[in-house]
Amino acid sequence: MANLASNITTAQLDILSVAVEKYSPILEDVRSSQKGLKGRTGGIIRVVIPDSGSVVITENGLRDISAATLDNAEFSKDLRISSANTSFSATALERVTNVDDFDKEIVQPRAVNYGETVNETVIDKAYTVAGIAQTAALSSLDFDALATTAGKLRENRATNLVGYMSPTVAAKLGSKGANGSFLPPAICEPMYKDSQIGRFANVQWKESKMPVFVVTSANVMDSKWVIDTSGVDGDTGTIKIDDNTSGGGATISTATVIKKGSVFTIAGVYAKDVLGKDTTNLKAFVVQENATGTSEGKITLKVGAFSNTGAHANVSKMPVATNVPVPVNCGAAKTYSVVFVFEKGNIEYDPVELNTAGFESVTVSGIDSKIKTTALVSGDINTLTAKYRIDSAFVTGGIDDRRAALLFVEI
Repeated sequence: MANLASNITTAQLDILSVAVEKYSPILEDVRSSQKGLKGRTGGIIRVVIPDSGSVVITENGLRDISAATLDNAEFSKDLRISSANTSFSATALERVTNVDDFDKEIVQPRAVNYGETVNETVIDKAYTVAGIAQTAALSSLDFDALATTAGKLRENRATNLVGYMSPTVAAKLGSKGANGSFLPPAICEPMYKDSQIGRFANVQWKESKMPVFVVTSANVMDSKWVIDTSGVDGDTGTIKIDDNTSGGGATISTATVIKKGSVFTIAGVYAKDVLGKDTTNLKAFVVQENATGTSEGKITLKVGAFSNTGAHANVSKMPVATNVPVPVNCGAAKTYSVVFVFEKGNIEYDPVELNTAGFESVTVSGIDSKIKTTALVSGDINTLTAKYRIDSAFVTGGIDDRRAALLFVEI
């Protein structure tokens, strides 16, 4: 069977692994910390966020810790295992007559698609874990919007920042930068030639395919909606909204869908920094999965865990019933390109090696073991057809919303 199918070789799988990492630039900025994995049950892996503890200043003496809480109150979150696959088949005759170069015509094109898809998946699973958000229009976009977003994130004490933007946004900014009057040639030339922003506002900016956030009339969050009387659960990260029709709010129905990526703030609820200390930035609540309204005029939004105490304190105070959610990017029907800024390593990504015992397979680990691809082949003696499948499994997701920010650019 192996001779008939001309099994994918380790060298060919190497081509795919290298291409995956080339076309998945986000993998340069993730963390892969097996020591952070606490357990795995039913395809779920638990990731730990360290506790920064508390520091107390005592004047004229030493602090009495007899009544102090000394436990390391670490915070954890669960991430699910994802997998990527590409499959194809070829007959013994096709391999002789139709495919001149197996690597060039089969392996390499699929490798590019594979890498781009993994890259988009990692970003899509991470960008909603952000605690700061603002909007800007592409027509008037300038470097001030990037600087403001970066500045707010640095106010959160996030460091070693990286930012990802779409080619459209990069081209707009590159055009403005290249036409700037007083920038040195070493900065202007890459902007003019390749729309490369490079390093700006203490952020290393990169170009990538980014999520496009589309708001239609069915996805608009009304500015008169209120938090329901029993609508706040910080542990599960959910907030239930009431349509407040008696106060002039638009009706929530089963046709109402608040989309993943929708953002709102609440007056008086501010973000805390990575040490759990208050900031002047309103906390951005980012919806992490699509939510559908009910016939009772309610809708429950999953926004990620939030608390004003403990190891992962990320809000200055807890939202309460009758608070008004103020839409940031979902108050009207518009389309946005997402710009994602985060502290390097604030995305968890761990490759998972598949157990292919009993199958004829080959497994290759990519550079820095960021990707593990496995190829399997089976042959049909009746049709002289070989079926190939290439798989990789991984765990990924955003870690700490205090270390990430979003800029939604209206396009």
